[in-house]
Amino acid sequence: SNSISIMTITEVLENDPFKSRNPENKPLLRVKDIENTTPIGRQEEEPICDYDDEPALLFKHISKRSWVDVAKRCAGHPEEIHTWIVRYKKSKQGNQRKVRWELLPLHAALIFKSPL
Repeated sequence: SNSISIMTITEVLENDPFKSRNPENKPLLRVKDIENTTPIGRQEEEPICDYDDEPALLFKHISKRSWVDVAKRCAGHPEEIHTWIVRYKKSKQGNQRKVRWELLPLHAALIFKSPL
């Protein structure tokens, strides 16, 4: 049968599958290991939409917590799943735009406590 086993945080830590591979509990990453890697976050070539101009419909459904509509939109428009929603700060000069925040629909779903 397919049953789900729920574990407490303590049980997860005690049954850590990586513990046997790292018995001395050494850091798994060192600064020199990640110095030349790509930064985490939006990459230049990834699609974006401006939150204030016209956010993607997927993001609108997420912000309304319309989870059935979210699932339908993901199925029908998978390109929106990896489209970054970006909100810009309004500058005093008016010609410069700085990013206030940027997130993927997945991040928004977590913020809005998606049950899916």
